[in-house]
Amino acid sequence: MGNTANDGMRSPEWYRPRIAYLSQFILPERFETFRQVLSMRTRWMTVCMENTFHPQNASAIIRNCEAFGIQDIHTVETLCPFSPNTHIVKGTDKWIDLHRHADTAGALAALRGTARSRTGVTGFHNVPADRTATARKHPAAPSHRSASPKISAPNDTTADGFS
Repeated sequence: MGNTANDGMRSPEWYRPRIAYLSQFILPERFETFRQVLSMRTRWMTVCMENTFHPQNASAIIRNCEAFGIQDIHTVETLCPFSPNTHIVKGTDKWIDLHRHADTAGALAALRGTARSRTGVTGFHNVPADRTATARKHPAAPSHRSASPKISAPNDTTADGFS
């Protein structure tokens, strides 16, 4: 994974002269295609996930976000590192911004600082807690659950601080 948003992103002013210089080496039609595609990307919606155990699932998330124009992916890595398979992502990781968080509170704090006002959580809430130990022993075992109780308070859309 080469691109992460936590690696000292540069300001737009840094990119402008470089883009202007490099744009002279491609056809104007091609440059316009780049501009059009980039204008359709969104930061109005983001994906945030916790402890994605299987590399193929992490890879699928990246490919789908890139395909739908979702620019930001947030990942919480308290139990499992987010490690997509480079043979599956096939370079799509270069076009998204990956934000890594050590804990759920850090991810929620980062998301609260953005323009997003609502959050949706989905997952399996009746999975036994011992799945974490099982997943560590058996790599083919399914993940423990998809969202921590801090994020997935049932029937309360403002439990995590979003309104």
